Amino acid sequence: MNKKKIISMIVSIILITSNFTVFASNRTNEASPIETKAGWKRSDNDWYYFTDSGKMAIGWIQVNGYWYYLDSNGKMQTGWQNIDSCWYYLSNSGAMQTDWLLSGNKWYYLKKSGRMAIGWEKIGSKWYYLKESGAMALGWEKIGGRWYYFSDSGAMQTGWLLWKNNWYYFCDDGKMALGWEKAGSDWYYLNEDGSMATGWKKVNEIWYYLNDSGKMLTGIQTIGGKRYSFNTCGALAEIELSDVLKNAIKPLGKTLYVWGGGWDESDTAAGETAVHDGIWPQWEKYFQDNKDNYSYLPGKTSWNNGNREGRFLGLDCSGYLGWTIYNSIYGGRDAGGYVVKSSKMAETLSEHGYGNSISCTPKSKFYPGDVVSINGHCFLCLGQCKDGSVLILHSTPNGGVQMSGTVSGTESSEAARLAEEFMKNQYPEWWEAFGKENRQQVNAAQYLNGAKFSWQMSGTFKDTKGMQKKTADEVVRYLKESI
Repeated sequence: MNKKKIISMIVSIILITSNFTVFASNRTNEASPIETKAGWKRSDNDWYYFTDSGKMAIGWIQVNGYWYYLDSNGKMQTGWQNIDSCWYYLSNSGAMQTDWLLSGNKWYYLKKSGRMAIGWEKIGSKWYYLKESGAMALGWEKIGGRWYYFSDSGAMQTGWLLWKNNWYYFCDDGKMALGWEKAGSDWYYLNEDGSMATGWKKVNEIWYYLNDSGKMLTGIQTIGGKRYSFNTCGALAEIELSDVLKNAIKPLGKTLYVWGGGWDESDTAAGETAVHDGIWPQWEKYFQDNKDNYSYLPGKTSWNNGNREGRFLGLDCSGYLGWTIYNSIYGGRDAGGYVVKSSKMAETLSEHGYGNSISCTPKSKFYPGDVVSINGHCFLCLGQCKDGSVLILHSTPNGGVQMSGTVSGTESSEAARLAEEFMKNQYPEWWEAFGKENRQQVNAAQYLNGAKFSWQMSGTFKDTKGMQKKTADEVVRYLKESI
């Protein structure tokens, strides 16, 4: 082969190889994807996010510790967004908001998950309420039928609140208190609108008094120049003298004297029967079963030996008066009753604030309703007769609860005759078992030397029927009409 042909062949080979290389290079450039970088891309003022693989993100994504939400088109969302039936707030940067948010002059709370809180939420040590719209409640808000109050910071109010010159009280759970509420060691009453009551307040037909600070008063109080007695529950004791006398005759002629009758088992205070409304059912049954063969001595022996079951069967003198007083006080009666040692009965009633107790003798004036304490006995006076004798009601071992009259010396008296006639005519069954001539006489010197309690409190005590001004025989006529 000559030299020219060899050179021509080499050139042809070079040209063919060159063309193949260019063609191959062009095919490679057409098959490769567009090169991109992962992260945020802006397009037409909207932001999109692409993953490392170049895929456009949708839904929730976390970037550098912040959460973002991209809709189904990949567009980053801002502002309020309802996602899966929950509201979220995304800032202008798209980052999900948590904690407190002020939006449109209203505060909202967004949980750690970003969800807008609705309802009760405890944040730190305070409770807040977020309404259905998510807006934080302020001021008065009725929730579940009860009123609450939220301060300017939105924190739920507890304790006392002064609002428009009225005081309101909110319990530990935030509910506005209604009715009786104990705050600290004192009781208060909150009216139907929640405002604190002051002055006189009638609740369930019972009177109470709340001072200027709203505190319920107890004990003996002077209000408007009058003295009143309130029990430990704050209830005003209301006593009508005619009720005392009418109640006192209810056990007459059908209740026997029983040692310890009316006391508690410990022999220190009123028992069940003395704080019972009305007649205790066993009294009359015991009377019927024992009237023909009665003695109080077995009961006394049993009591002293520690068997106290007899206290349900009848009444001793203190039990009788304690029961009478308890049943005659409306409202503020002492839940513990009024049974005390007979020698202390007059003094104790005075300490309750129902009147005054002074020493007495047969020369003293005795009024209907007076309670007399002597050594070993106590009784209720029904007034005096013209001859100075005193008509009384008491429970005695000589036949139980009955009416008697004082006498001086060996002669009878108007009071004794009144008592005998009353018991004989009004309680013939009792009279047949226990009655006899002079049975209703008691010695004035023995009975009228002691301490005399008289009802005298103007605010608690009432005598609308003028019983204290009546003579003994007038009181008896009144009692006969009430039987």
